[in-house]
Amino acid sequence: LEDVCSKETILATTITSHSVTHLAKETQHPSRILGIHCSPLASSYEVVEVIYTSYTDMEIAEDFCRFLVELGKFPVLVKDMPGFLLGRVLTPYLNEALLLLEEGALVEEIDHAMVRFGFDYGPLAIIDRMGMDDLYYFSKTLEETLPYYKPSALIEKFYKNGRLGVKSGKGFYLLENSTLEHVDPKIYDLIKDIRKERKKVEEEVIVDRLLLPLIREAVQCLEEGIVNDPKTLEVALSFGMAFPPGRGGILKYAESMGLDNVVKGLKRLRKNLGERFEPGEILMNYCQKKKQIV
Repeated sequence: LEDVCSKETILATTITSHSVTHLAKETQHPSRILGIHCSPLASSYEVVEVIYTSYTDMEIAEDFCRFLVELGKFPVLVKDMPGFLLGRVLTPYLNEALLLLEEGALVEEIDHAMVRFGFDYGPLAIIDRMGMDDLYYFSKTLEETLPYYKPSALIEKFYKNGRLGVKSGKGFYLLENSTLEHVDPKIYDLIKDIRKERKKVEEEVIVDRLLLPLIREAVQCLEEGIVNDPKTLEVALSFGMAFPPGRGGILKYAESMGLDNVVKGLKRLRKNLGERFEPGEILMNYCQKKKQIV
């Protein structure tokens, strides 16, 4: 592209499996290289992450954001980090749903719990819509960079089996008349070598296991500077992952729970399930200093 484009041309990549920074540093004019990533949820395509690197001319990035606004999109400037913003927050959430499935919960139990909480779709239905291949690539990236992230064995099994969701016509749900309503009964035979015995999991437990680490990851994104301010993060996650509007956004929801309760809940889960539920230093600081996040 550099051979046929002027040096002023913005080059934007949709790559998700590799660092935009790595790509930029191999070019003659790295200041014009950006990444773009749309929300994996079709209903939230208006949210577009604009990924910048240490080489990026921020005036170029801001011009590109203005261009996206003219197209009717909601651009969010995101620092080039593994998973960007939406992938970083959404992947552990989806992975935890798969771990619950491994432990004996039913697809319906997991998804219905989150729909009753207020989401349009449960996490396993989200995977079918976004594609298990996308989750596979994001998961590989986070596994290499986050010491506490351990992917469910179901991700690789479904990916290698070609069970990608809507993209391949088969996933957790049967694709019937372009809708996902009924769980594919073949699922449980497919995963019987990984799945433990059937175990009913209470709805409250499902919600805590999915939402508490979601809160932790959102707060970590602030600490790492993936986005510049809490309000931008709140809006991006509210629209980008369709967080229930009646809950006020993921950070507002955390504050309504009480950050001390969030930390206590994470510590309780960490004791039973491991370090992926570690609250993290920044969340602990907010709690101890009784500071508001938003």
